[in-house]
Amino acid sequence: MALLGLEEGAVRLLDFRLPPSECGVVNWREFGESWIVGATLRYDRTVVAGSANGKIRFFDLRSRNPTKTVETATDITALAIHPHLPYFAR
Repeated sequence: MALLGLEEGAVRLLDFRLPPSECGVVNWREFGESWIVGATLRYDRTVVAGSANGKIRFFDLRSRNPTKTVETATDITALAIHPHLPYFAR
């Protein structure tokens, strides 16, 4: 599996065990046109992703919608997400 944060503001989850035509499992586009600066697939089957406009969103793999949104006061250029604890640094 691979998690991609794209310049166009999308986060894609790919599963390479599936045929190429079906490997794009989930495609989240909740960030608008702002590029993704960090994305992590966590141990508890959640995805945390953040965009340059300061929005950090939490997704459950079973859902197409974010389960939580955090908005920073400023734009961000990098994002580090802890794989086990609910911490991130911008």
